[in-house]
Amino acid sequence: MEGLIDQMVEELKDYRTDENHKVESERVQNWINQFNEDDRTFILEEMLNIFKKRYCSKEDGILFLKQTIEFFGKTF
Repeated sequence: MEGLIDQMVEELKDYRTDENHKVESERVQNWINQFNEDDRTFILEEMLNIFKKRYCSKEDGILFLKQTIEFFGKTF
């Protein structure tokens, strides 16, 4: 389970960093501990899967905005 937590922390490493909010292993561990022990691994696996597919890092968001602005700048 520790490996899954580390992966989740890595996936969310830039979440709200400009607000001095850092996702840390201890915080994820505290969060997952609220669930039944038998369900924890499944929940972590599913959340990690969702984050990998849907989480937009700050870098990806900036790149998307730049590309959108460039596209519309050429269109009009």
